Amino acid sequence: MFTSPNIEFGATGSVAGAHDSKTLTTIGGFANYYFRGGESIESVTPLLPYVGVFAGYSHKDEGDASLGAQAAVCRNW
Repeated sequence: MFTSPNIEFGATGSVAGAHDSKTLTTIGGFANYYFRGGESIESVTPLLPYVGVFAGYSHKDEGDASLGAQAAVCRNW
C-alpha cells in the first residue's frame, strides 16, 4: 500500500511444507522508498530504484526473527 507516491508499506506471509516434513511458516512486513523523479523522468525510463527495510519471523523447528535492508530496481509500470 502506497502512503505517498514514494513510500510503500506491505506485509508478506507464507506456509510451505511437503509430505514427511515439518511445515515452514513465515510472516513479515516491509517499507520501501522509491526514487521517483518528475513525470518527465518517469516517462523516459522503465526502471525505478528503491531502498527499504524488512522484518519478519519464521518457524519450522525453531523460531527465527530477521531484520534487514534492501536495495533494488523494479520495472516502472
